[in-house]
Amino acid sequence: MTHMVSAPVPEILTAMGDEALSAPQILSRLSDRFDLALEEEGSQVAVIAARLEELAGLGLVERL
Repeated sequence: MTHMVSAPVPEILTAMGDEALSAPQILSRLSDRFDLALEEEGSQVAVIAARLEELAGLGLVERL
């Protein structure tokens, strides 16, 4: 099955690679590649967590 995804999903999947990562770990990797405002860390983790739930619902990632 093919899925169309938009930002930030491709970036999240790239940051994860083949590893199981938490939302804060993914944010850490993304902040290495992108200029992310550190004062917004809580909301950024919430966005990543929400995208991970959507991806899990589609069967593209597994919940740990």
